[in-house]
Amino acid sequence: MEKLGEFLKSPSANIRLQAIQGVFSHTGTNEGIKGIKILIPHILKLVNDENLEISTTSINVLINSCVDSNLCTSLSKSSTIDKVLKNLQIADLKNNKIGKKNHKKEVIVSYIKANLMLIMNLTREETGCEKLLNSQIEQISNTQESNKNHKKQQNTNKKNTKKEKTTETKNKQGSVILQLIQKLFDPERLKEHKNQKKDSQKTLQEMNDSNVYLVNVLMNVTQTVTGRLLVIDFMRPAIKDLFLPYIMSKRSKVVVRQTIIGLIRNLCYEKERHVVMANLILPYVMARLTTKEMIENLDEEDYEKFPALFFQFMKQNRLIIETDHKCRKWLVECLVFLTGSRTGRDLLREIKVYYVLRELDEIEEEEDISEQIYQYVQIVNLDEIGGNTNKQVVPLDELKISKK
Repeated sequence: MEKLGEFLKSPSANIRLQAIQGVFSHTGTNEGIKGIKILIPHILKLVNDENLEISTTSINVLINSCVDSNLCTSLSKSSTIDKVLKNLQIADLKNNKIGKKNHKKEVIVSYIKANLMLIMNLTREETGCEKLLNSQIEQISNTQESNKNHKKQQNTNKKNTKKEKTTETKNKQGSVILQLIQKLFDPERLKEHKNQKKDSQKTLQEMNDSNVYLVNVLMNVTQTVTGRLLVIDFMRPAIKDLFLPYIMSKRSKVVVRQTIIGLIRNLCYEKERHVVMANLILPYVMARLTTKEMIENLDEEDYEKFPALFFQFMKQNRLIIETDHKCRKWLVECLVFLTGSRTGRDLLREIKVYYVLRELDEIEEEEDISEQIYQYVQIVNLDEIGGNTNKQVVPLDELKISKK
């Protein structure tokens, strides 16, 4: 292994490539991963190698190495995330370039996937989330203009100084991930999605490819308060125009739905944004927990206050109960999390979400989902009987993402 380390430092790109490929061949077993730990400092230097194949192989070595939890924690505390973010800075999907060199689009997509997959692994650790949120590397070039516009807007609104300072601090703390979001979820492309049919193949392709790894990163980051506020306050267009329509698609992939619903579920935990989240997601969540026949069984007064978008889905025959157990459970838990604040409970009662859950409970075969429905009903009813609803509804530990 020590000899391999010498080859990894070689000035010859061919020798470095053969050396890192040799290291990669050892990452298929736990024994092999333990053996390459001594080479990690050398491998990290190759993450930003100008040779794309060397850089990508180095990243894949680190991805596989994350199987070792101690090594993963160590990497999350190191400069690894900053190095990967620098790679994502120079990846230009719009012009098919990485740095100044032209590449085929599929090569760039694979490169972005590998980098995002490594960040996804590292942000499963709390230290990795903090590292990403607090990263202070240079701004991503194609978002500088939007950031300038944001600063201009702040300067013209000096009346509410306190609010401006809060927003500026929050933006600065998560500036890198915000830029990354803006780069991969280009606002212009979101407008295209919005103007297309809901089940368009382009929308499906968009979510099934590299961006799903970014959603996984966001799912991890939203285990933290800072991450949740960041995504809710600055990423609403992507949630509204890309994520939520995707979970309504009949042709969406289960694994992607799980990731998106997991992200939305995490966001619903943030009590300060319960009204925002409820107004944003309720039509979609309710539509995935019921059918047209179930709604027709209700009295008109039971559903008259359902969201207008819900009735639009109903007319389009798009009310379909989620078939995946994990997705369905997390959808119900979105509603349970929204009961964590008085404003959330009041809104849920006003819309009469209870009737959707009551009908679902009649046919629900999974005991853990029925238990969540029961918990929802118990918490919502506490206000009416004067009970204590200040307790934490669900332990924060349950928000943590299981390793994939």
